[in-house]
Amino acid sequence: MCWAIPGKVVEVKGFLAKVDFEGSVKEVILAVDGVKEGDIVMVHAGVAITKMSEEEWEEEQRFLRELLEGRS
Repeated sequence: MCWAIPGKVVEVKGFLAKVDFEGSVKEVILAVDGVKEGDIVMVHAGVAITKMSEEEWEEEQRFLRELLEGRS
């Protein structure tokens, strides 16, 4: 099973973007059209594979926090 992690795009340069994962900024490859600063993307293996809504992102953040805290 593979797991993608959500992050906020802070900069876009062509097919690359800098994405903020809760304070850790990484450069990723864009496999999604129309990505711009402020968008939320799901990243797997260094590749942004989809965009998600703010509501989806908030739900995903809650799930990840619960998982890390051992409540899931």
